[in-house]
Amino acid sequence: MSSLNSTNIDYPTGPYSIGVGAIIESGGRILLVKINYGHKGWMLPGGYVRPYETIGDAVKREVLEEMIRV
Repeated sequence: MSSLNSTNIDYPTGPYSIGVGAIIESGGRILLVKINYGHKGWMLPGGYVRPYETIGDAVKREVLEEMIRV
């Protein structure tokens, strides 16, 4: 895994890629991720599915990665 402070992202280069996202709601609030690079703004936690990774595992990993950056 790259440094959590890095803004370099390795995007898939194949003919297609699979992405995941999550809506996490608790007590009427929704978890959003603030983007401080590129197109700045807010988004749902998510990202790309790695080769041989299940969709469920990818969602868990991506949400955990976003929460670690807080």
